[in-house]
Amino acid sequence: MNSGILTQRKKTPNLNKSESVTKSDLASSDNSKPNLNKSESVTKSDLASSDNSKEQCDLENEPKYTLMEEIYLLGLKDTAGHTSFWNLENEPKYTLMEEIYLLGLKDTAGHTSFWNDCLSAGLRGCMLIELGLRNRIKLEHMGYRRRCLKNRKIILKQDTPTGDILLDETMKHIKETNPPMSVQNWVEYLSGDSWNPFKMKYQIRNARERLAKNLVEKGVLTTTKQNYLFFDMTVHPLIDKISKGELVTKLRDSLLTKWTSDTKLMDKRTLAMMMMAQASDVLENILDDLNDQEYEMATNRLLQLTKLDFEQQLTDVDGHDVMWAVFSVFLK
Repeated sequence: MNSGILTQRKKTPNLNKSESVTKSDLASSDNSKPNLNKSESVTKSDLASSDNSKEQCDLENEPKYTLMEEIYLLGLKDTAGHTSFWNLENEPKYTLMEEIYLLGLKDTAGHTSFWNDCLSAGLRGCMLIELGLRNRIKLEHMGYRRRCLKNRKIILKQDTPTGDILLDETMKHIKETNPPMSVQNWVEYLSGDSWNPFKMKYQIRNARERLAKNLVEKGVLTTTKQNYLFFDMTVHPLIDKISKGELVTKLRDSLLTKWTSDTKLMDKRTLAMMMMAQASDVLENILDDLNDQEYEMATNRLLQLTKLDFEQQLTDVDGHDVMWAVFSVFLK
């Protein structure tokens, strides 16, 4: 019995010892907590540094230009310093009047021929065709009295501005005229070829100079002064030779390699350019560079176009009544 008590007494210190060890272990484990906090602080700093590096990478990967800036740069005219004034859906790069003016322009001298007395009326005819192609005007209905094309009256379809000052001025005159007037009358009045003093208000004045200024704004021409004996003259030499070259190539190809005798298959704006270039007498310089065979072929095909029955063409081809009526004024 005593030995049992002794044994228990001996075991008690061992239990206390193990408890003390356990407490020391707990103390050491408590001491290890700051290490965990330290590791946590390291982890936070690592995360912060990784976030900073990620932001830095994002900054490095940012594009140099925004998408809007890239699109603007692609559309910018390098020399002119602006985008195209005609960069709209289905809008032509140049009006028909500007195309005919460019074809008749002397590139270096910066003006059209002084002896060309057809160009003035031709440009006014182009204004009417352009308004017709833009769906602003049309011819009156045929009715029971079958008038020839050039004697049919022009009716305004809509007066939405075109953005071109010459076209809008022409459209304004047509809108304010009552009763309506015929195609032939309008060509005469817009050109100032009428002896009627009451019709002089319809004349489109300084058309060539205004067309030249439009082309200067589009970066095709420039403006300078030229001395002619006793007076100075404002001229507009060509600076964008590529644009005129494309226009000349388009015209030549339409008469040669891309020719079709079926007007239904022709692009109507290209057809109008060919016909009005002939009517305005600006084709001579354009076709001079062709060899004899090509020149003969081109002139014969132009003659073939001018001999068409425009009344029949208007019956067969949809909607371009003003264009065929203007052709009949100049080419019949």
